[in-house]
Amino acid sequence: MVLTSLVASGQSNQVHSFYSGFGLLRDCGSYVLARKQQATRAQIEAATICAGYVMGISDAHDELTASNQSLLWCPPIDVTVGQLVNPVHRYIMTNPEDVHLSAYKIIVLALQYTYPCE
Repeated sequence: MVLTSLVASGQSNQVHSFYSGFGLLRDCGSYVLARKQQATRAQIEAATICAGYVMGISDAHDELTASNQSLLWCPPIDVTVGQLVNPVHRYIMTNPEDVHLSAYKIIVLALQYTYPCE
Protein backbone atom coordinates (compact mmCIF):
# COMPACT_ATOMS: atom_id res chain seq x y z
CA MET A 1 0.00 0.00 0.00
CA VAL A 2 2.89 2.38 0.78
CA LEU A 3 4.48 1.63 -2.61
CA THR A 4 1.19 2.35 -4.34
CA SER A 5 0.89 5.71 -2.61
CA LEU A 6 4.47 6.63 -3.57
CA VAL A 7 3.81 5.79 -7.21
CA ALA A 8 0.53 7.66 -7.19
CA SER A 9 2.10 10.76 -5.63
CA GLY A 10 4.87 10.89 -8.22
CA GLN A 11 7.67 10.37 -5.71
CA SER A 12 8.82 7.22 -7.48
CA ASN A 13 10.68 9.41 -9.99
CA GLN A 14 13.25 10.39 -7.40
CA VAL A 15 16.56 8.62 -7.81
CA HIS A 16 18.60 7.44 -4.87
CA SER A 17 22.27 8.19 -5.28
CA PHE A 18 25.05 6.79 -3.11
CA TYR A 19 27.55 9.48 -4.09
CA SER A 20 26.57 13.14 -4.08
CA GLY A 21 27.96 16.18 -5.80
CA PHE A 22 29.23 17.30 -2.41
CA GLY A 23 31.28 14.10 -2.05
CA LEU A 24 32.50 14.43 -5.61
CA LEU A 25 33.62 18.02 -4.95
CA ARG A 26 35.56 16.96 -1.85
CA ASP A 27 37.15 13.89 -3.38
CA CYS A 28 38.00 15.41 -6.77
CA GLY A 29 39.51 18.39 -4.97
CA SER A 30 41.73 15.88 -3.21
CA TYR A 31 42.60 14.39 -6.60
CA VAL A 32 43.81 17.79 -7.81
CA LEU A 33 45.96 18.16 -4.67
CA ALA A 34 47.34 14.65 -5.08
CA ARG A 35 48.33 15.36 -8.69
CA LYS A 36 50.27 18.39 -7.40
CA GLN A 37 51.82 16.19 -4.69
CA GLN A 38 50.25 18.42 -2.02
CA ALA A 39 47.83 15.89 -0.51
CA THR A 40 47.75 14.21 2.86
CA ARG A 41 47.33 10.45 3.13
CA ALA A 42 43.59 10.90 3.75
CA GLN A 43 43.31 13.17 0.70
CA ILE A 44 45.12 10.60 -1.44
CA GLU A 45 42.57 8.00 -0.34
CA ALA A 46 39.74 10.42 -1.20
CA ALA A 47 41.37 11.09 -4.58
CA THR A 48 41.18 7.39 -5.43
CA ILE A 49 37.43 7.45 -4.72
CA CYS A 50 36.97 10.32 -7.17
CA ALA A 51 39.15 8.74 -9.86
CA GLY A 52 37.53 5.34 -9.43
CA TYR A 53 34.02 6.73 -9.62
CA VAL A 54 34.74 8.83 -12.71
CA MET A 55 36.44 5.87 -14.41
CA GLY A 56 33.48 3.65 -13.52
CA ILE A 57 30.99 6.07 -15.06
CA SER A 58 33.22 6.39 -18.12
CA ASP A 59 33.54 2.60 -18.48
CA ALA A 60 29.78 2.18 -18.10
CA HIS A 61 29.27 4.81 -20.80
CA ASP A 62 31.66 2.97 -23.10
CA GLU A 63 29.86 -0.34 -22.53
CA LEU A 64 26.45 1.19 -23.21
CA THR A 65 27.60 2.89 -26.37
CA ALA A 66 29.20 -0.36 -27.58
CA SER A 67 25.73 -1.92 -27.37
CA ASN A 68 24.29 0.75 -29.68
CA GLN A 69 23.13 3.20 -27.03
CA SER A 70 23.56 6.85 -27.97
CA LEU A 71 26.75 8.63 -26.94
CA LEU A 72 26.60 11.17 -24.13
CA TRP A 73 30.16 12.43 -24.62
CA CYS A 74 32.98 11.68 -27.04
CA PRO A 75 36.48 11.80 -25.50
CA PRO A 76 39.60 10.97 -27.50
CA ILE A 77 40.42 7.28 -27.62
CA ASP A 78 43.58 7.78 -25.55
CA VAL A 79 41.94 9.87 -22.80
CA THR A 80 43.64 9.64 -19.41
CA VAL A 81 42.13 9.54 -15.94
CA GLY A 82 43.31 13.11 -15.34
CA GLN A 83 41.64 14.24 -18.56
CA LEU A 84 38.37 12.90 -17.17
CA VAL A 85 38.70 13.97 -13.53
CA ASN A 86 40.05 17.49 -14.06
CA PRO A 87 37.04 18.66 -16.13
CA VAL A 88 34.69 17.17 -13.54
CA HIS A 89 36.40 19.12 -10.75
CA ARG A 90 36.49 22.26 -12.88
CA TYR A 91 32.76 21.88 -13.65
CA ILE A 92 31.85 21.65 -9.97
CA MET A 93 34.00 24.64 -9.10
CA THR A 94 32.48 26.82 -11.83
CA ASN A 95 28.90 25.58 -11.32
CA PRO A 96 28.43 25.48 -7.52
CA GLU A 97 24.66 25.65 -7.99
CA ASP A 98 24.82 22.06 -9.32
CA VAL A 99 26.61 20.56 -6.30
CA HIS A 100 23.27 19.24 -4.99
CA LEU A 101 23.00 16.93 -8.01
CA SER A 102 24.13 13.32 -7.96
CA ALA A 103 27.79 12.65 -8.71
CA TYR A 104 26.69 10.74 -11.80
CA LYS A 105 24.76 13.73 -13.19
CA ILE A 106 27.65 16.11 -12.55
CA ILE A 107 30.10 13.78 -14.31
CA VAL A 108 27.79 13.48 -17.32
CA LEU A 109 27.32 17.26 -17.52
CA ALA A 110 31.04 17.92 -17.17
CA LEU A 111 32.11 15.36 -19.76
CA GLN A 112 29.37 16.39 -22.21
CA TYR A 113 30.65 19.96 -21.97
CA THR A 114 34.32 18.96 -22.28
CA TYR A 115 33.95 16.25 -24.91
CA PRO A 116 30.86 17.04 -26.99
CA CYS A 117 29.92 14.63 -29.77
CA GLU A 118 30.01 16.20 -33.21
